[in-house]
Amino acid sequence: MSLSDLVSQQKNIFLTGKAGTGKTYLINELKMQTDKQLCLTSTTGISAYHIGGQTIHSFSGIGVIKTTFIKDIVKKIKKNKATKRIIDCEILVIDEISMLGKTYLTALSESFKVIRKNSKAFGGIQVILTGDFYQLPPINDDYAFESEAWTELNLHTILLEKVYRFTDELYSNILSRIRIGKHTFDDNIELFKRVKSFQELETKTDADIFEIKPTFLSSKRIDVSQKNKEELIKNPNELVVYLSRDDCKDPSILSLLDLISPKTLELKVGAQVMLTINKNVEEGLCNGARGVIVELSSDHLSVKFMNDTVIVFGRHDFKYEEDDKVIATRLQFPFILAYCLSIHKCQGSTLDCAVIDAGYSIFEKHMVYVALSRVKSLTGLYLTSFRPDRISIDPKVSQFYLDFLPL
Repeated sequence: MSLSDLVSQQKNIFLTGKAGTGKTYLINELKMQTDKQLCLTSTTGISAYHIGGQTIHSFSGIGVIKTTFIKDIVKKIKKNKATKRIIDCEILVIDEISMLGKTYLTALSESFKVIRKNSKAFGGIQVILTGDFYQLPPINDDYAFESEAWTELNLHTILLEKVYRFTDELYSNILSRIRIGKHTFDDNIELFKRVKSFQELETKTDADIFEIKPTFLSSKRIDVSQKNKEELIKNPNELVVYLSRDDCKDPSILSLLDLISPKTLELKVGAQVMLTINKNVEEGLCNGARGVIVELSSDHLSVKFMNDTVIVFGRHDFKYEEDDKVIATRLQFPFILAYCLSIHKCQGSTLDCAVIDAGYSIFEKHMVYVALSRVKSLTGLYLTSFRPDRISIDPKVSQFYLDFLPL
């Protein structure tokens, strides 16, 4: 049964599938089709922005949970003036559900019951949970599917199987096996070849390789910041600093704007950057497209992309919305430095080329799969190291999918 059919029947839904199967696309389609009060949320600021929504923490008014007492959580919701949007909401979408823990899902459902004076799960709101539990897990919490709230929702599962992101079948099949921890000896051989490819890449001079270098993906944010600073310092061209122009009456919203666009953007001609908006998807100018700055001024940037196309960009008007109302805007160029990005930051993005350490730096279950699945093809993948034993799968997730869906 299709997503639209289940929505029309007012069923609660779990929409899942491998990376690149179009989960976000279907949610955006639903947004265009329904005339109900659809509230789009996600577990991270970046993924929320991608679907044109807000974080579930902001939508609910709960923010960071400091108590599990529902009475206190309801007080916080009312204090943060989230009561009306919870009452008005007819369909609630929570994207990247793998990163939302049992504690938070329970708090949402129980507090919404009180707010809406309805004993059904989530106070009777129709709920659509999207994501893949084989991706990044919640921090210091059990999985959402281990909660009573999950069971109470009586979710109807839709499994998306066709992968659209990857451009070669060999790589797509390798990733499918890595996702569930069933990678083979031959898969390992193919990935070890990408370590050799990186070693060959390192021996070449800048004149020998493409102008836009592969982006490093790191498991630690501090390494991302350090790498970007180091590479920018190496660039001999003049540094230009761009400050955003903000229209925001509530200072607490500024931190949310920072998640979707930097307040301060430091660039140079020759700096490697990544586009953070969808400008022209058909031409490949989408979120995650990488390029280099070829010209800059106070009011425009010219960027050369992988296909050698040079595009001129003005500042983009980033909007933060609640209840279909724009409550804050940030005018800033739609780019970030892209010498290095964090694996967490990249979840939901697609890169044409990346350098990944799939060795001892990996510290989290499913992290190898999340990192590798950001890249569209084997030829665009470079590994500084690769240890097959770092591909770890949480047995709870494997059992969950066996119970829900035979993979």
